[in-house]
Amino acid sequence: MKFRFLVFAIPAVLPASALPMDNPPQPSPAVLVNQPWLNEYPAWDASVWVDISSEYDYRGLVLRHSWLESCSTTLNIQGAYRPAPTWELLASWNYRSIDDGDDPWDEELQKLHDLDGQILHTKNETQLQLAARKFWNNENLSFTGGYRYTYGGFSGLMVQASQRGGDPCLNEFFFDIKRDVFGGDSDSGSNHAYVGVTASYAMGKLSGWWFDLYSAYRFSMCNRLDLETSLHINLASSYWNRTRVTPGNGAQSFVLQVAMPIRIGNHMEVVPFIGGNLLGEGAKKLNDKNTGAPMLRNFSIIGGAGVSYHF
Repeated sequence: MKFRFLVFAIPAVLPASALPMDNPPQPSPAVLVNQPWLNEYPAWDASVWVDISSEYDYRGLVLRHSWLESCSTTLNIQGAYRPAPTWELLASWNYRSIDDGDDPWDEELQKLHDLDGQILHTKNETQLQLAARKFWNNENLSFTGGYRYTYGGFSGLMVQASQRGGDPCLNEFFFDIKRDVFGGDSDSGSNHAYVGVTASYAMGKLSGWWFDLYSAYRFSMCNRLDLETSLHINLASSYWNRTRVTPGNGAQSFVLQVAMPIRIGNHMEVVPFIGGNLLGEGAKKLNDKNTGAPMLRNFSIIGGAGVSYHF
């Protein structure tokens, strides 16, 4: 199989994603980038991604913690089946282990939601995504639609807080539209730039729209070293309305990231990354409603490194 490079969905997923991922748009999980189709089909494809990040963030939102106290480790497994030249079926499983140090989320959310000592125990985040993607090769355009299930993490804790317990799960349908501005053949090492938008609709205790507007540019610095910059703008509409303490609509976060993928052989990459997360005006309303210390950081710097292997 051909080797693909990976970018971060800050989301995801998306992730970014590409198969949109959450968290990422987080520095992790990684996301497979569109590739020119081979002549033969049907065909299978798979990749594994592992990373460690200095902070856990939910779509660019970072809880208030001391530096290095909420680091996260991610394992992401993705598979793809191509039944025809311009169609692809995608599946992704993502697990994020979160170390929240001495400043647990439980205390923050119990105080914020007046939970009277109830235990919100599920911090680690598990996510499953199923999707189908359609390509228009002549226009360098793709459309992806699918279903996302998330258990735990920040969204799970907000769901638990809104219903004073229960399962910390989130169900979403999403679609993603991505357009290559130029390039697109990552295997050739040529310059590659793209823009896109991922729209997710949540159902249940979190119910509403979440939009991720993203762009990225990757270019080759030498034979096995690339540099990639990406920008994600996260917006929400009625997304938090069913929680007892509601962040506002509009801008939730802005994430700018720089990564340096290093190719090792034909199947592996090592990717150090660093980026900045800026809190949007909509999400700041959650801090305004907290009578204690702000729950979300106004600005965070997140760094880390990941390894990908493509089968």
